[in-house]
Amino acid sequence: MKTLRHWHQLKGLIGACIFVDDLIVAYTIGEMLTADTLLIHFEKGCPQYKGAYQAINQLFLAHQPDDAVRWVNREQDSGDEGLRKAKLSYHPADFLEKYRIRFH
Repeated sequence: MKTLRHWHQLKGLIGACIFVDDLIVAYTIGEMLTADTLLIHFEKGCPQYKGAYQAINQLFLAHQPDDAVRWVNREQDSGDEGLRKAKLSYHPADFLEKYRIRFH
């Protein structure tokens, strides 16, 4: 993934990973969008490790400074029903409407 290869050049990114032995089984990458909003760009987990997505989500947020993160923006689900269901299980406080503008 380009993001990991160029990590040192991309200022402001934060992330975490879960290792089992020497294998990364889940990772997440985000950044502070505003003073109190964390934007999650990526979350990936090995399907062979049940609960990897839930674990990286919970552990990453648990290790953020208590007073720093009030809101978490998980970005869009891109129409993926499974991803949408997972995001809804976190009981979101709100949804932002997305629009697409095309110029002709």
